[in-house]
Amino acid sequence: MKSLKILFVTLFFGLVSSGPICASASNDSESKPITLTDPMHASNDNNANIPRMPAYIPLYVEYNGFLSCLTVNCKKSLGSMELVINNYTTGEYLSGTLSGEVGTQMVPISGTEGFYTITFTLQNGTQYYGEFEL
Repeated sequence: MKSLKILFVTLFFGLVSSGPICASASNDSESKPITLTDPMHASNDNNANIPRMPAYIPLYVEYNGFLSCLTVNCKKSLGSMELVINNYTTGEYLSGTLSGEVGTQMVPISGTEGFYTITFTLQNGTQYYGEFEL
């Protein structure tokens, strides 16, 4: 009976110390949130010491590596908006018009490695800008 307990404890700690049994997902299939900023809301040097609230960004963008696409979630109705995605490493350039209705839209991209910028321009001229790397 004692040898059975020792075998069980040895087996248990052997499995725990060997790491996870399942292989983890590669970086290509992970989701990666993309932080957007409002360039017009950025603080300038004259008011650097004045505390400011962060700008409200009505968009949430995330890269989905499994589908090689960006998911764009509009938190409020924005009307139609222009979208420009640039991969500065490969030269890939994508532009188009998105519906700014509340909800989620998927924008397929190549998913190739590189440094990307993304810009949303609303009809009233407001821009939201983000950068991400794959």
